[in-house]
Amino acid sequence: MAIPNPTTIPLRRSAAAGLKRMYTIIHMKKTTNDLRLGLSALACLIALLLSSSAPLLAQNVRGGSVGDPTALLDLQSTSKGLLLPRMSSAERSAIVNPAEGLLIYNTNLGCIELNIGSSASPKWGCILAMNGRIAGIDCGAAVLSDSLIVATTNRVDVTIPYTGGNGSFYTGQAVASTGVTGLTAELLSGAFANGSGSLTYTITGVPSAKGTASFALSVGGQTCTLSLPVSGCGAFVGIGQWKEFMCHNLGANTSADPFLPGWELIGNYYQWGRNPGCFGRDGIDDVNPCSSPVYGAAGPWGATTANDNAGGITGWGPSAPDGAWLDDVKTANDPCPAGFRVPTKVQWDGLANESINPPVFFGTWADMSNNYSSGIRFGNALFLPAAGQRSFGGSLISRASNGAYWSSTVSGTSAREFRMTPQGTYTFFVSSRSFGNLIRCVAE
Repeated sequence: MAIPNPTTIPLRRSAAAGLKRMYTIIHMKKTTNDLRLGLSALACLIALLLSSSAPLLAQNVRGGSVGDPTALLDLQSTSKGLLLPRMSSAERSAIVNPAEGLLIYNTNLGCIELNIGSSASPKWGCILAMNGRIAGIDCGAAVLSDSLIVATTNRVDVTIPYTGGNGSFYTGQAVASTGVTGLTAELLSGAFANGSGSLTYTITGVPSAKGTASFALSVGGQTCTLSLPVSGCGAFVGIGQWKEFMCHNLGANTSADPFLPGWELIGNYYQWGRNPGCFGRDGIDDVNPCSSPVYGAAGPWGATTANDNAGGITGWGPSAPDGAWLDDVKTANDPCPAGFRVPTKVQWDGLANESINPPVFFGTWADMSNNYSSGIRFGNALFLPAAGQRSFGGSLISRASNGAYWSSTVSGTSAREFRMTPQGTYTFFVSSRSFGNLIRCVAE
């Protein structure tokens, strides 16, 4: 509503009285003199209205002389401000059918609130506050959307609850991890809820090790330390039986992403029951550095056929005897590092269970000596490349069309292997112990 200029009030009252008098005189028309008197009154009234038009037109300005023509109300001052109705959240909520666009100052939240809903269903929100504020944040109740896995690129969300939000805005932030380094927690800019709510941080990066990644968070005037576990690679080997596996094959490039197919992930080929001190080369791509007998073959050292080491290995050795590897105990010949061992057939059986480790197939599965695209990811934390095997004489067969991994389990004079094909995975295959297969170590 326009604020009237006090100087115009008497003028408007005089105009109203004159108009009433004029109506009475003209309407009655009793005498000529009365008519003349009425016309004189009308002329005076017009003059009165003309003399008062300036203050009437200026009623949209308060505190100045000239108002903005586009403004219904123009408040002008260099020493005073506009004071909105001040009330608590409870008092605001008690307003009956508040108009859409209604403004108040909320003394609980410390902000100007606007009803962006309807009169029947009001929805209040802060449109101006000095800083977004919360009363508390609980990092201990954080919920992680997926596991953080060592040595690979991660992107997961973590949701953290808070209380006492004032409905105002907060700025985005990026916080680097400590403890296990290499990760960043990023929060995009947004607004707190009025009361309780949650913040979503996105965790990205490549963890430097297994362990705990910690993030010192400070937001909305509150702080907490977010601690997240970083696990190794692994899979289920039975219902509810999670087992850690090494992220790479023995002999592979451990700095390579273990979930990104490539020649760096292949590793060396081992005869069953052996822990070779030298891995043979075919004499075509490179000179064989090993003397006879040779119990293992080197994996590729590049992406081309000039580096695939696909030929036979001079001096390829005979099979290992019984007891070289055992199911119930790690033997001295087991090539896996401390804390790990060659998996048993039973453990491979569990890994092959698609109901607990849903497989995702990668690559073309075309048999080529320099095809490194094939492999299977089991669940979300283990990838095994399909890189064929070494047959009699150490020659490479079936690279990328299947993958063969040793178990510690024997079968007569042969040994059990875990076989991967484009059709699925199998644990009933047996191979000569003199064949060269890949090794993926499992935690003891």
